[in-house]
Amino acid sequence: MPAASPSVGAPTRGIRLPHYDKLRDVMDEQLDAVWSGQKPPKQGLDDAVRLGDIAMKAPSATQSKDTKKPIARKKKASKS
Repeated sequence: MPAASPSVGAPTRGIRLPHYDKLRDVMDEQLDAVWSGQKPPKQGLDDAVRLGDIAMKAPSATQSKDTKKPIARKKKASKS
């Protein structure tokens, strides 16, 4: 029996993590430094955690700048 393969172009929810692109860049930079021998592994991972935490605390486009809470969406008037 052949193994089932996922359909091409199937919709996916993907990774739902704020600032994922920034986190990925931080991890890539720090791991590159480890692989190239510029940093010891422990320091590279510790730096990745520290810089990742900073990136995640940055306000996103869906947060208000004053409260850092999600922006409330306006409700549409219901049709009667």
